[in-house]
Amino acid sequence: MKDLFKYKILLVDDRKENIFALSAVLKSAGYISDSALSGSEALKLLLKNEYGLIILDVQMPIMSGFELAELIKGNSKTKDIPLIFLSANATQKEYFKLGHELGALDYLTKPVDETLLKLKVNNFLTIHNDNLILKKTNKDLEEKAMYANISYQDLYTSLSQEVFLINKEGIVVNVNRKGKLLCGIYAGDIINKQFLVSTCLKEIFDNDYSNFKNYFEQSNLKKTIEFKINKDANIFFYGDASILLTLIEGIPYLQISIFDVTENKEKERKLQLHLKVIDNTAKINQSIINGDSIDDFATKLLNSINDFIEVNSARIYTYDGYENKLDLISDKIDKNFEVELEKIIGGNSKKFVPAIKVGSNFKKIVEEKFPLITTDQNLIVDLIAEQWDNDELKKLSSLTQKILNVKTFGIIPIILNNVLFGLITFSSEKIINKEELDVILSFSKNISFAINKKQDEVKLTESETRFKLAMQGANEGLWDWNLITDRVYYSPVWKSMLGYNENELNGDITTFKNLLHKDDLE
Repeated sequence: MKDLFKYKILLVDDRKENIFALSAVLKSAGYISDSALSGSEALKLLLKNEYGLIILDVQMPIMSGFELAELIKGNSKTKDIPLIFLSANATQKEYFKLGHELGALDYLTKPVDETLLKLKVNNFLTIHNDNLILKKTNKDLEEKAMYANISYQDLYTSLSQEVFLINKEGIVVNVNRKGKLLCGIYAGDIINKQFLVSTCLKEIFDNDYSNFKNYFEQSNLKKTIEFKINKDANIFFYGDASILLTLIEGIPYLQISIFDVTENKEKERKLQLHLKVIDNTAKINQSIINGDSIDDFATKLLNSINDFIEVNSARIYTYDGYENKLDLISDKIDKNFEVELEKIIGGNSKKFVPAIKVGSNFKKIVEEKFPLITTDQNLIVDLIAEQWDNDELKKLSSLTQKILNVKTFGIIPIILNNVLFGLITFSSEKIINKEELDVILSFSKNISFAINKKQDEVKLTESETRFKLAMQGANEGLWDWNLITDRVYYSPVWKSMLGYNENELNGDITTFKNLLHKDDLE
């Protein structure tokens, strides 16, 4: 178990309330922190104390967070301390670019989510701890090599990390593993080969040989790079690569040490997906409060689904239980996808709504109320075919799937209190993993209430409209007195009978009493 609590954390923010909130969260997790309200105050603390992590506000007066970061990275004592920038504008691309150029490992957006803060602090203190261990190990190895009069390279096998030694020509001259490497190939397949053979190394250097060569021009090079590779289907490997320029017998080499941080990254990714569910559910519920139209509401809903997965098309249907049919209320289709689709089907895609026929997949979902999300290419062809009533179009379903490159097709029932009142369908060009599917299902459950409420709201509006039309058609004056609230509804026809306009007369019983002849008041 790594003792991460021995490392102090430096908080830099010009607002005391932000410092107080951050330090309180860190203290509750067992971490010790110092605080600075300005860049100059932070520099004094950095020269005096040792820190394992710096959380730094971007926007500060006199000396900005970016200016302070440049000074921190330029000092030999502080250059290796991990940096996390804190900003209310962390979603802007220029902030990301500038921050990473100055050595920031990540961003936190204000207001800071407590769970995410603790997770990131744990991740980056772990990286800092591992880097210090690696640094000490390398120093020990150099000393051993000097006293034992053996090759520096031979000692790499004692390291716990996966380490590559690459010469200036890009040839991997040594690896401290004999078996299968993290990138999926075997050590024997890369020794004395170009580094581009390794998926990990290729990703670290952006598949660019000139980028690799630039590292040899940087004296005192010590850099950490985060990377991700797709090992198999939707199985990802997340790594942190520590790059060090070293001299062995006077010859320069790049030493690449790769740390496996997949577990922590997966935890962080799942947390981010969970936060997206909460955030998007709140947006959908706000849409109801705002009184958005059913089209606007549905569009926001489909945009939310697109936040979780990359979809080419998504649709929302309401289910009519009396007539056993689906009604399309909204769809979101990628423009290029839509153009290709309409070329194939020879018409507007909105015209085609799945028929709930005996034996069809849509029929099964209506009856069983279970989602169907598939990557089976034959089943996808069948599902596309079920959306077309025309037999000629059904024959094109295989071609449609092939041209549109649909890899995943999903049908999700919208259920509340075990009652089906709609379906969401979507297609995607990527194969969706289990975590993403779980998130979509979780989101569909959260929004079921919202969709049901929106439908009721639409039905109520339609009912009120029919009532008003009926009253106008009857040409009779109507008034209605609520004895509890004392409010009275006077219909426009009732007002016109007495010679008043629709916007005249207050809606209470006093109006009626004032208009009544005194002889009839009793």
